[in-house]
Amino acid sequence: MLTQVWILVSITTGRVSVALLGPRLLYRLRDVSIRRLLVDLLVLLGLLMTVEVILPAFRSSVPAALGWRVLGAAASGLGIGLVASLLGVAGGELIAPTLVVLFGLDMETAGTASPSISVPTGLVGLWAYLRLGAFRDREGCESLSC
Repeated sequence: MLTQVWILVSITTGRVSVALLGPRLLYRLRDVSIRRLLVDLLVLLGLLMTVEVILPAFRSSVPAALGWRVLGAAASGLGIGLVASLLGVAGGELIAPTLVVLFGLDMETAGTASPSISVPTGLVGLWAYLRLGAFRDREGCESLSC
């Protein structure tokens, strides 16, 4: 149980730290670069999900030592956070499979943990976009359709 908590904290820490960087990176890219990046990310995600379905279930690929699990979770959080912040998604489609495949958590635990990782990341990402002025064109707008 304690190991699972450390894994979740490490993934969340990695994701939240990168959620501050993703919007800045996105703002610095040209439109053509952003489109190409998004296409590449979506193709990669599609391939990963296909491989996940085809491969049989296997034991965790991260060593059992707590230190390795924490480092692996933090690295996973950084990668998932970057992809999620660039795509503008919560990342649940990557969190649950990562928890199951890399860390050997059962699907119920991984699915339950996913929102607890995504919510802080989403809030930090929203704050980062607000700091960059992403919603300035919406000032004075009374409805969501503006």
